[in-house]
Amino acid sequence: MRIAWRNLLRNRWRSGLTAAGVAVAVAVIIWMAHMMDAFLAEMVYGATRAELGDFQIHSEAYVEERNLFNTFPSQHIDLEALRAKPEIASVTSRVHAWGLLGHEKTSQTARLFGVDPVHEPTVTTTANALISGTWFASLRPPGLTEVILGKMLAEQLGVSVGDELVVMLQAADGSLGNDSLLVRGIVETKNSTLDRHTAFLRIDDLQWLTALEGRIHEVAGISATRQGLENTVVDLAASLDASESRLAVRSWGKLVPDLKNMSELSKRSMWIFYAIIYLVAGLGLFNTQRMTAYERRREFGVLLAIGTLPSLLFRHVLAESAALTAFGGLIGGLLGLAASWWHSLYGLPLGDGGFEYMGVAFSERLYFELDWTQFFVPVVLIVIVGFFCSLWPALSAIRLDIPSAVSGRQ
Repeated sequence: MRIAWRNLLRNRWRSGLTAAGVAVAVAVIIWMAHMMDAFLAEMVYGATRAELGDFQIHSEAYVEERNLFNTFPSQHIDLEALRAKPEIASVTSRVHAWGLLGHEKTSQTARLFGVDPVHEPTVTTTANALISGTWFASLRPPGLTEVILGKMLAEQLGVSVGDELVVMLQAADGSLGNDSLLVRGIVETKNSTLDRHTAFLRIDDLQWLTALEGRIHEVAGISATRQGLENTVVDLAASLDASESRLAVRSWGKLVPDLKNMSELSKRSMWIFYAIIYLVAGLGLFNTQRMTAYERRREFGVLLAIGTLPSLLFRHVLAESAALTAFGGLIGGLLGLAASWWHSLYGLPLGDGGFEYMGVAFSERLYFELDWTQFFVPVVLIVIVGFFCSLWPALSAIRLDIPSAVSGRQ
């Protein structure tokens, strides 16, 4: 290795530029890997924290057909026992219905979302998305039934906080449910489904309107850690099967398979980008080693003439390539890790107010999560690429015609 470093330093500019190319390639790969992981995690967070949660529990009939009638008794699930589990951060119960909201000369079909005023904010971010008014109080105040509207739904109805609405819907017992509603707040979640079509009511108010007292459509929850989500779902499903309650537990990946598939496809497609970067870096390494071997053919010829074993010369050329790629890869790894660490602390700006992509809201900054695997894998891979790029120059060095090489005719 000492001799290898000496030979690399013979042409500092060429070795330096090659090492710099390797460093930039590795740094870009490490940064891009962290950025893509953070982007996909933010996309999943935006899709799940707006409404879904990490997992949901429904009746098996509701899984087959989502309608007003496929409910289950709320006493089938002990919510307090679930909240006491260390692997579960929080859970909340919900009721769903569709109805007609009317205000003076306008009306609009809306999805009515019955929520627990206390526990819904611990599962979703809807309560934090209020742009006017306030979230439901823990205790129901006297007077009109309160409702919180999505921003676009409120605009379509032409209402603001304090206005009154009328709701009409089909109840589960066949009757016509109707009531007067007082607009308590307006939310802008950046989720198109919630903002355009959804009206939030207290779960007990919507149960009364739909004649579903004591019955719910779903329980939504979030896991203490995303890494342990699948185990949490499996354990919950096993306990619910044992109770013979005919309930189904599904993670967010089963609830929105398109989102999960897109996330996995995005991760796989990034390898095409990485392969292009490795190819460009590999071509630079190959050119450097090839030129080095060509310029030193007389030196190699002399070494072979004085008895240097071809295998030793072969390893010598490989050692030079290993030293060059390892040095460049290590520098690039540190640069990429430093940039990712910076964005893990201060975030990557995405613009004022964030943005919406495919109906999912993104925050103003994208925060990376450091992953040491994303550091070691690119460094190791670039060394492997350097090894293969040096094979041909190394084989050329030991296959020299010694007299021609020493005389300078080869």
